[in-house]
Amino acid sequence: MEYKQTKTSGLNRSYDVTVSAKVIAEQKEAKLLKIGETAKVDGFRPGKVPLDVLKKKYEQSVMGEVIDAVVNKSMGELFEKEGVKPAAQPKVEIKKFEEGQDLEISVEIETIPEIKDIDFSKLSVVKPFAKIEDKTIEETLTNIASSHKTTEALDEKRAIKKDDVVSIDFDGKVDGERKPGMKAEGYDLEIGSGSFIPGFEDQIIGLNVGEEKDVKVSFPADYAAKDLAGKDAVFAVKVNGLKKKVLPEINDELAVKLQCKDLADLKSKIKASVEAEYSELTDMAVKRAMLDLLDEKVKVELPTSLVEAEFKEIWGRVEADKKQNPDNAEYKGKSDKDLEKEYKKIADRRVKLGLVLADVGNKNNITVSQQEVNQAISVEMQKYPGQEKQVLEFYQSNPNAVAAVQAPLFEKKVMDYVLELAKTEEKEMSIDDIKAIIEK
Repeated sequence: MEYKQTKTSGLNRSYDVTVSAKVIAEQKEAKLLKIGETAKVDGFRPGKVPLDVLKKKYEQSVMGEVIDAVVNKSMGELFEKEGVKPAAQPKVEIKKFEEGQDLEISVEIETIPEIKDIDFSKLSVVKPFAKIEDKTIEETLTNIASSHKTTEALDEKRAIKKDDVVSIDFDGKVDGERKPGMKAEGYDLEIGSGSFIPGFEDQIIGLNVGEEKDVKVSFPADYAAKDLAGKDAVFAVKVNGLKKKVLPEINDELAVKLQCKDLADLKSKIKASVEAEYSELTDMAVKRAMLDLLDEKVKVELPTSLVEAEFKEIWGRVEADKKQNPDNAEYKGKSDKDLEKEYKKIADRRVKLGLVLADVGNKNNITVSQQEVNQAISVEMQKYPGQEKQVLEFYQSNPNAVAAVQAPLFEKKVMDYVLELAKTEEKEMSIDDIKAIIEK
């Protein structure tokens, strides 16, 4: 193979490549002989068919495969000699090819940029931490108790108000027709819980036991049942009784119900759970700080093909989300042009950081073992009890799904390596401030 570079512009390269007729003839002959090992040709045993016979019978049909193989091999040799890594599939065009003559092709590629070595020991980031306050433990205990509340009849005669639990019968119709799931008797509804269609609970407030009312509501546009989404409905409601919520006492008895030895044991487990949550948030915050720093420090030209592909994926998700959640505050008051500009910056950042982390990993021989991938898949399988076999088969037949498991494992190992070398300054913050860093 011979080649010459015809163009250089930023990350773009163009080459003219020539493969000799001799190489093509050798590849073609090797392919024909391979076919001859099993080919059934009248008058000859498999493996004994003369080459000239094989040429007459199969030459035209194998030429496409031969050219593809020659081109792919030539591309590999070209990239190795030039020391370039394609950012995307190269554009290859056959300029000239005739039987018995050299093959001439043109190649256009966009390359992965070279990233200068980073001295991570000179980088410094803030590592926030939050102390667990007693009130956090108490609030968690209260929430646990609230999730185990019971109700009892309220003898007091008064109108319904927010936070009451009422027993109601309801019978709903859409366009005068009753739909499945829109009728019940003796249903306990907590007013203000938001468990019913928006507007339903508000219209119950003020009624007394024994009263009836037609409640008019509209199903949300994104309601799960598509035949009801956006439809107006009328519910005939009757109030049967008024109840009050009864919270269990926070004591050893409650702790035992929650499979703890006593209240002290329950508090200890809550604290351990909160510590684990805080530790995870701290790791996320310091990782975010390091990624921000790398984004700021590294100056490199980005491959257009990678940025466009990343933006296309992001924008596809944005458009789908806009349809499902048109009232999302993230999109309010912004034109598509404004949003595209905003998300193109995100695409740039993702591509840059992806290239930086990949470069650090490659230069420092950071890899993800098959055992680590298998372990991550095993954890994923456990999320679907009874369907473990189907989940495993999904990964076995989908290389892209396996890659999606491998990528975050690789990123974590690279980030752990980087943060081990960098300087970290611990700083106490509230947990809300730490969350704000992550959500920014």
